[in-house]
Amino acid sequence: MSKVILYVATSLDGYIATSDGDLGWLNEYLGDSIDYGFHEFLDSTDLNVMGANTYRQIRELDAKWPYTTKTYVASSSVLDAPEGADIEFIDKSPSELVDQAREHSAKNIWLIGGAKLAQSFLADGLIDELMLTVMPLALGDGIKLFDKTNERTRVRLVKLDTYDSGAYQVHYSVVVP
Repeated sequence: MSKVILYVATSLDGYIATSDGDLGWLNEYLGDSIDYGFHEFLDSTDLNVMGANTYRQIRELDAKWPYTTKTYVASSSVLDAPEGADIEFIDKSPSELVDQAREHSAKNIWLIGGAKLAQSFLADGLIDELMLTVMPLALGDGIKLFDKTNERTRVRLVKLDTYDSGAYQVHYSVVVP
């Protein structure tokens, strides 16, 4: 069965974006020299899931759709999609969305974001693994990856990588009670 993996970059203090949703703070850590295991991870997936706000941000950043795999966008409305992109807008509960994704995925499912969707997936026990690339910068404010949660989530360390940029990537599997 396909695993749902949240692969995301965060600041040292747990933010994934500034308060206005900007991701520009990541630019100084991105480039050709370090890919933070991204291409290896991408090869292990064949379906993406993201929220409507993340979808809008990606569309604003680049006119060309950056993903070649099928993408489900959790949205109650159909948004403008780039020509040739394999995108489906889905208005379902997180568990129904994951069930549908698993029916159409032979590999793993990349939960791209954003924070609200990741938080709802975590609360419903739908995330199998977390791959968090922690950048060496404290933003001090912004959009928290995990804000308030109602229950504790236990994880087991799978792998820890460090990078010359000062970032580290921690890969956890979620422990099911």
